[in-house]
Amino acid sequence: MTAWKKLGIRAQITAGFLPLILLLTIMCVLSIRGMNTLSDMFASYRSSVAETMVISEYSGQLHKIQLAAEAYRVQPTNEIAEAFRAGVKAFAVDDERIARSEMLASGLREIRGNVAAYSDAFEKIVSLQQKRDDVISKVTEFGPWTSVALRDVMRSAWRQNNLQTL
Repeated sequence: MTAWKKLGIRAQITAGFLPLILLLTIMCVLSIRGMNTLSDMFASYRSSVAETMVISEYSGQLHKIQLAAEAYRVQPTNEIAEAFRAGVKAFAVDDERIARSEMLASGLREIRGNVAAYSDAFEKIVSLQQKRDDVISKVTEFGPWTSVALRDVMRSAWRQNNLQTL
């Protein structure tokens, strides 16, 4: 205590404020570090949101493709087939937000391969549906005698064991 009393009033005031100044300095440094960490978190959030949005857009395109395929199954029209094709084309468009992540890009390539195979199968279905419609129109065009003639052809093919004609 005697050493404290030997100091002048200025030295006592300065010594009293030094711990406060030191604590404020430490607090400022820690708050700056915390703000940098918070900024890094928001930056990673920003990039992950972009990836999430792109995944959502591609998921929406896949859903539209599925809906068009189901609608074509129920009611096969050229408009619905065109909607399916438009969905496949929209799904094939590259997005730069996906290119940033190799894992997402490889997954998207795999999904695009599956969509291409699905599109090929759909085109075969459209082709078969068109052939079916053509046969039905010919049958209705030639009337009831067509069914009699087709039965005769099928009976002859059955007797000859000609599976290709059947």
